[in-house]
Amino acid sequence: MSTKEGLPVTIFDTHVRVPNGLGSWKNVSLKDFQQEIARVAAGEEQTATPKLHFRLPNETVSISHNLHEMDLLMYFPEAKREVRYSTSKFTIPFPATLILVKLKSNGKGGWMVESVRWLCTSYLEDEVPDLGRLDFTPRQYNNRLWTLPFPNQYGDGNMCVGRNAYRSLYTNDLRGLNELFHHILIASPFNDDLWHVGSRGLTIPGRGDGAKAWFTFLSRQETFPWANMPGFPQTVNVNVSVEAADDTNFALEADDEEDEDDNE
Repeated sequence: MSTKEGLPVTIFDTHVRVPNGLGSWKNVSLKDFQQEIARVAAGEEQTATPKLHFRLPNETVSISHNLHEMDLLMYFPEAKREVRYSTSKFTIPFPATLILVKLKSNGKGGWMVESVRWLCTSYLEDEVPDLGRLDFTPRQYNNRLWTLPFPNQYGDGNMCVGRNAYRSLYTNDLRGLNELFHHILIASPFNDDLWHVGSRGLTIPGRGDGAKAWFTFLSRQETFPWANMPGFPQTVNVNVSVEAADDTNFALEADDEEDEDDNE
């Protein structure tokens, strides 16, 4: 579907994905989309605000800003990635990750990074709520956001980055913000700091409950094992013995009928 201006939108069962006017996309509720269509159809003018033009990371899924502050949300899909733990390297299915960056204007045309939070999610990219509806708190399965199950993680989405500094001042070109994933989270080695937080509630099969045991287990998986995450619903085995018995009885009855036909 396209709007009058020819901009593509995608309608899902629960939301609509629309261009955000900044070179990326955002998700809006069906109700908000319906109200906007009604406003355009009625010929009403949209309230004008000073326009700021940004160049955003390709991973941006939602952004909220005014002249003084900005929230930017990036999504990095699950993929096999090489990570380092101490002196060892592991190739693991790294879970889909959301990074929320809060920035403030420095009053001179620049934007200062105020805070960064990293959480993993079972959302697919098109399912991520926009910032107005997203509770960026790790409430596990209740909102499909978890503390990253790795060392160096605080429980609220903050991360101990050690000596790994990241860029803190940007112009309106914000494309470098994706270094917070590729350089700070993935390329920096993990150690045992705060593992008691990252591992809280994890199910780690095999021997040991240390970070190395977890990385070793992950390296043997093709996809990220969400069933091992705290609060994730477990698979329930259904007893089918009765149904199987009915199938057997049906087969016996059919054999009896064939025997009766032969006797005739």
